[in-house]
Amino acid sequence: MSYPIARVFVVPRPRPRWRSLLCVLAAACSLAHVVAQDVVADSFSPYVDTKGGISLPKGFETTFVHLGTIAVAPKEGKPVHELHGTYTRPKDLQEFQRTGSFPDGAVLVKEVRATNNEKLTTGAAAYDANVKIWFVMIKDTKGRFPDNKLWGDCWGWGLFDGKDPTTQIATNYRTDCRTCHVPVRNTDWVYTKCYPLLAAKGSPAKPDSGAQSNAETSPKPDLATMFPQWATARTLQGKPKDGQNYFETKKVGNRMTCAACHSFDPKDSMAQDGDGLIRSGFPIYAAAHRTNIKNSGTSLVALGGNICVLHFMGGEEPGMSAPELANLDAFLKTGGGKDHATAVNLNHAKTSWTVPEDLTGGNATRGGELVMKTCIACHDVGSKKHLVVRGGLPLHGHSFAAGDLKELALQIRNPNYEHNLEMPGYTDQRLSNQQLLDLIAWFRKP
Repeated sequence: MSYPIARVFVVPRPRPRWRSLLCVLAAACSLAHVVAQDVVADSFSPYVDTKGGISLPKGFETTFVHLGTIAVAPKEGKPVHELHGTYTRPKDLQEFQRTGSFPDGAVLVKEVRATNNEKLTTGAAAYDANVKIWFVMIKDTKGRFPDNKLWGDCWGWGLFDGKDPTTQIATNYRTDCRTCHVPVRNTDWVYTKCYPLLAAKGSPAKPDSGAQSNAETSPKPDLATMFPQWATARTLQGKPKDGQNYFETKKVGNRMTCAACHSFDPKDSMAQDGDGLIRSGFPIYAAAHRTNIKNSGTSLVALGGNICVLHFMGGEEPGMSAPELANLDAFLKTGGGKDHATAVNLNHAKTSWTVPEDLTGGNATRGGELVMKTCIACHDVGSKKHLVVRGGLPLHGHSFAAGDLKELALQIRNPNYEHNLEMPGYTDQRLSNQQLLDLIAWFRKP
């Protein structure tokens, strides 16, 4: 039996391209400015302190308006295992319905609950169980906290564990919150189509024709509009050598590089990288010939480069510069042809991260061999040094107690990138459950 990990919407949001500037008073009035700023923060929201600390609104279940609930299944055809209920204040809803925009100080709370699944007289039912997490978004149109890593893209972001509603557990909205909401960047980072009360403003929400098929042939976001530097990059003559250097060595906001997660080698296959490793990301030697690249709305092979820079490498908006994109694109186009093993389309819509409920059944010997193909890319393993980039702590066999193995498995899979801030994680499509169990067996203390 497997325990599938749900794709939880972590309310991520890219920072606004044009941040409003706070007025700076003359030096003689600097003290008054500090006091005034504190007053602004205090009066801005009852859920935000003067430094931008966010708290979970108490009693929101009865004082806020319930916008709707999203039922989440780990995979198509599997039972619902999470319920995501979203709430807002009545006055925020009224303003949105009047103008089509959330007002300054608007509050959104998403409560994520596990489910009880039971066959009732009405059929197979899923109903509320314990709270897993709460997400909080607070609208900020004035850029009040430019130095706070939980504020950006005109929102403040909060994340609270279901067992402790008083403690903020997010540290950086770019890495902890933003990834899932890129598809709704153009609707202020909110899935308004999922909530009838919000969709009522303007045209009624229409079903997504590709939602059930999850096909990669469905229309793609206009990425060239989302990241305007791509349009400029297409007009530049990229330099392959500079692009190769960026791919292999460039670090942005953390220790990761493109080469840490992707191989670019003529000997690549979809099962193993050309150098014998199995990185967390698929090889991209012939990515230029993948249909999800061709149908993306941009001619750049470096399509995913800017996404990775922003969401996995700790970069800031707008991400890569136009020359960097052009150079990386030129390098990637030196790869294999349409018949190469890696010219295979990737169906990201079916990406999944599954952690077996039973973590026994692995083979420690196989796990030890697998560690030297996977973990060693970014970790020292025993006396052996990392092979690509040092991105994590040294690893040792038989060093994890039984009670820590589930969290270890979550670290390796890193579903929705919530358990590890740098390593994207191994999906089911990259690392099988048996391979995961073999790794666990190698790490397990006797």
